[in-house]
Amino acid sequence: MGMGDILMSIGDARVLFKNNPARRVAIGNGKQHKPHELYYGLPYIASQGDLATRKVQWVISDNSLRPYVDYDKMRELVQQRSGRKMRNRHLVGILGYYLWHKTYRATPAEFVMQPNEERLFDKWRGREFVTIEPHLKPRAPSAKDWTFERYQQVVDKLSKHIEVVQISAPGTQSLNGASRVNLNFRESLALMKASRLYVGPEGGFHHGAAAVGRPAVVLFGGYISPKTTGYETHKNLVGDPHPCGRKIGRCKHCEIAMGRITPAMVLAEINSVLDLGPKATYVDSIASGQPGIGDVP
Repeated sequence: MGMGDILMSIGDARVLFKNNPARRVAIGNGKQHKPHELYYGLPYIASQGDLATRKVQWVISDNSLRPYVDYDKMRELVQQRSGRKMRNRHLVGILGYYLWHKTYRATPAEFVMQPNEERLFDKWRGREFVTIEPHLKPRAPSAKDWTFERYQQVVDKLSKHIEVVQISAPGTQSLNGASRVNLNFRESLALMKASRLYVGPEGGFHHGAAAVGRPAVVLFGGYISPKTTGYETHKNLVGDPHPCGRKIGRCKHCEIAMGRITPAMVLAEINSVLDLGPKATYVDSIASGQPGIGDVP
């Protein structure tokens, strides 16, 4: 599972354990629970000993078992079209898109820092900066792409007022005007915890921002609704209220939805959180909708 799915599972496990603290929580397919680096320090996550006794409760979340995906409705559609019953893992390959469970709501996870991460946090704590991730993870749907150029326009303006730190994976393109760090995912969350705000796409880092209690401006576009995988503490920007779930191939709907979210809008949301004071005049003038600041033609 990706980091975002693990963090959502941890959030679900917190709720499950709170309601039934007699048994710790395993995460997986109902049979296998694999250790994960993000489980560090979480007393309610099941150990291998707990699994051996079978005295656990489960959060079902695994490959092709995402709690926010409506596999039953997807299966019905495939069966209507082909007359064949398909396993979960084949459904999106046939349809090309996901259908979302409208009742699922993400709950913020918990993140416990290790000693090296605490030292990193202490090193950056008190420093005025925001974190940003303009890139998608490999194999992520292109529907989530706000484009590197739009992120660059945000940094061009924002970096004049506050330090911007890019937390992308090594080998990815760097934003001009942003500092660059080379950290693993856990270290990036420790750094994010020291920051004032995170900016980036719907994905692992926005779930991480919720886990470390940081505000965020999150680019949702038109792929999935923030009602499903978003958090009320974040500024969640959508370009279309009807998420399409397009996983395979180019999605014109999502390109249009992302295009409706301009850099000016992102800057306005950032400024509403940071309250830059006297510095905000220039940012506000950008966010007011001056022509040429990322507007859709």
